[in-house]
Amino acid sequence: MAKDKMVLLLKDVWVNDIRELRGWKYLKSSHRIYKHGILIYHKDEIFLKLMKYSPQKGDLYIDFNPAKIKYGEIDSLNMDIFYGEICMLLDRELRGIFRCDTFFETNKNKLNMFKGEIYIDITINKEESEALFRFIRKIDIPRMKINLKYMGSGTIYFYGGNNLSSSNIVFKIYKKHEELKTKRYHINSSVGIIRFELVLKRRKLLYDYKNAERLKRKKSYQVFHDIAEEHEDIKNIANIDYETSGDFETLSSTLYQFQKLYEFIVQKCNLNKIITTRDILIDTIISRTPPTLCKKLCNYVKYVNGENTTMNVSKKTLSRYKEMILDLGYHYLYSDIEIQPLHLEELFFKHLYYSSAA
Repeated sequence: MAKDKMVLLLKDVWVNDIRELRGWKYLKSSHRIYKHGILIYHKDEIFLKLMKYSPQKGDLYIDFNPAKIKYGEIDSLNMDIFYGEICMLLDRELRGIFRCDTFFETNKNKLNMFKGEIYIDITINKEESEALFRFIRKIDIPRMKINLKYMGSGTIYFYGGNNLSSSNIVFKIYKKHEELKTKRYHINSSVGIIRFELVLKRRKLLYDYKNAERLKRKKSYQVFHDIAEEHEDIKNIANIDYETSGDFETLSSTLYQFQKLYEFIVQKCNLNKIITTRDILIDTIISRTPPTLCKKLCNYVKYVNGENTTMNVSKKTLSRYKEMILDLGYHYLYSDIEIQPLHLEELFFKHLYYSSAA
């Protein structure tokens, strides 16, 4: 698991705050608010974009990977990054760009989280990874749509709202090994890497921050603390307090990121269950449930996998059948080959243990 890119927003920035415009690229804009053009600056891993709503002022978007500018190439996942540190790091990396050398420290009370990205990579054998990717297209996540337009090139999107670009939350699953090959990394031909990535925009981030008490009541909160309690060397990552932390500390914490990935991979997609073939799933249901129930569950399996187009029971009953199959340790959707369950807790600990030992 890792902290990926984030975007911070600083509103009402004076163009005169920039020391000199040489090095900034100017773009025309047809945006109804930012109609006075866009100024873009790029330094290493940091992208700045000043969206001008008047000739003199605009909103500044800061796009960067916080772990990368703090740790370089070391993926220190067992360390949370705090707000004050980020301001100092940005001032250090961008010294000389603004008239004030402590530009971000000076404006820290005006900075807001605009977007955050988090991910975890699953490394399994190639055949299983291909089957898992095909399987994911069958999953239905409540109140989210699926976009299969880019499935041929190795990416599936789930999103809320009317369209992908305007969605406040996007769940992206893609074949990371294919991307690495295009960048000329050597990847063992027998290995497949599937990346699960969440993109959270400002409205969703604000909702979670303002409802932090709800996050503490979720199962994922207790699961996280149980992991931290078992392993003394990573216990410090559980110290974040949702009630007293600011929005940056809360939303960039390892705890919050674990909770969001757990919500989607385990609770919404149920990928912690065995995914098996049709015949094995039906045989399991028949052998492990009473005769009066097994026919109903088998019909449910045929229905959700598209064999039958109708099933005359209530939504509540369908939900109950789904939970009964999950309780057997199996996913209710079947695959062309068996896929072992993804235990996010184990994967998470391996990442943390590796980074703490690095």
